[in-house]
Amino acid sequence: MDEISQIISKIEQAQDYLTQQAKAEPAYCKLIETLNVAVSKLRTANKPVVKIVSPSVTLAKNLQAKNRANLKLRSLYEFEVVAPISNLRRIVQNCDLICLIYYFKQNIAKHHWRLIKLAQQENISFVLLVKQPKKNLQDAYLSNWLTTQNYPLDQWVQLPVNNFIDLNNPQQLSIYQQLLIQLSKLAIAKLSARSKQEARATIEHFVNHQITEVKQELEYLKSTYLQNLPPDYYQQQFRQNINHLNKLKQQIITAIKLEINHSKADLLNPFLADGLMSNVQQLIYSSQIKLVKETEATYVYLTLTNSFETKYIHDYIFELCQQKVNEFMVFQWSQINYVYAENGLQGLIAKINERLDIMPLLTSELELPLVISEKYPDLDLKQIIDANCLKFNSRISFDYYFTQSSWFRLLISLLIGSAIYLFTWIYFGEGKYIGFVIVVFQIINLMTGQNIKTAKLKQHSKELKRTVDRNYQNLIRLVIEQSIQILIIAVERESHLYENELEKAIAIVQNKLEQLKNTISQHKYRIDSLEQDRIKILSWFD
Repeated sequence: MDEISQIISKIEQAQDYLTQQAKAEPAYCKLIETLNVAVSKLRTANKPVVKIVSPSVTLAKNLQAKNRANLKLRSLYEFEVVAPISNLRRIVQNCDLICLIYYFKQNIAKHHWRLIKLAQQENISFVLLVKQPKKNLQDAYLSNWLTTQNYPLDQWVQLPVNNFIDLNNPQQLSIYQQLLIQLSKLAIAKLSARSKQEARATIEHFVNHQITEVKQELEYLKSTYLQNLPPDYYQQQFRQNINHLNKLKQQIITAIKLEINHSKADLLNPFLADGLMSNVQQLIYSSQIKLVKETEATYVYLTLTNSFETKYIHDYIFELCQQKVNEFMVFQWSQINYVYAENGLQGLIAKINERLDIMPLLTSELELPLVISEKYPDLDLKQIIDANCLKFNSRISFDYYFTQSSWFRLLISLLIGSAIYLFTWIYFGEGKYIGFVIVVFQIINLMTGQNIKTAKLKQHSKELKRTVDRNYQNLIRLVIEQSIQILIIAVERESHLYENELEKAIAIVQNKLEQLKNTISQHKYRIDSLEQDRIKILSWFD
């Protein structure tokens, strides 16, 4: 097996191995395709490349034709023409032997000399030919031509003939072609080494590129999400912060509840002009009584009159309590959100977010929604107070029988007195005023009854106001206690809701940390695998 076949065999061995590893490393599929191209190229272009370089295209093509005409050379080499001489680096690429040919009047230019030096660095065999003139000139010798050059040549540049070459001279041309045949083994070795090096470079470059990409991604993960600290550090910090925040939340919620309980004192304080208790007491004592006959009974009610209408006190105070409760709820909810316990619930949220923002990864995951509602919890008094019950407890019955019958009795007495007067006047000839005495007695009795009614109404008014005041004090306490309980329940509800959101975010973050740990481990494992594959495959080309 020749050297090229051996190289092909090693590349195919590398392909088989890469195919086995492609399931774990899908990127190898692209490398396998690249190596397929390299194998195909080696199968079709498996001869050393001779590049015929000259300032003259015509001269270079002439020499190429002479070489291709030789069956032996054609079986050994591929010949390419490069003229004029320009890109030096491209000339030495995929090249195993360089043949530089001049007309005798042409000289070695500076960039030609650089090509010679570059070929020497690349260990490429270099042959120099100078075509002789058509007519023999005096002193026209190769030695003279060489001494006139500004760039001296060393022994590494081979001169097939001692003088100018005549390409039409079979003997001279044969000497030159024999030199190429002698250099074929070295050229084949050069081709083999270059092919092997290209295969090695292709594999090494690809694997190194994959390793670099994985390392860059690994560094990006560490610097962007972990600030170049290990994931275990953040897991430990995260657990510590969660424990701290649970304690902080418990303290703030407890402090807010205490503030809520303290807030009811102002509403219940009878000595504060703006207090609900004080307002209700003032309304009660400024109210007026009203007698209302309902079915077979008469009741005393308290009423309040404003510039628009007159209302029963139980209706007025019910509306007032509802209004005050709404105002109390709005104010307290604002205090709960922004003031109590150092900036309230919103302050708690800010502290939690600030505390949890320990690394960039958590920022997006822990932008918790502000679950604390700006809508205050409401209390509909109709849910806890029966309007009829409030009405029944805001009146007292009034004994109206005596005052109601006095005028009727006065009318009867007047009729009886008149009848007695007429009767005595008819039968006795003069009227007796006994009946008028009865009428006067009834008038005195009526006036006395009216005074008694007024006295009883005053007594009932005082009694009713005392009763209503006592009942409404209990009502206000009930309303305030219910309001406080609703606020506390709302705080607990919001706290639980936020706690649920926090737990979800914590679960997401912990999952992200675990994913990061796994991703980092996978990247490290992948880097190790790529490096092992590189070492193993490249060892086959040593």
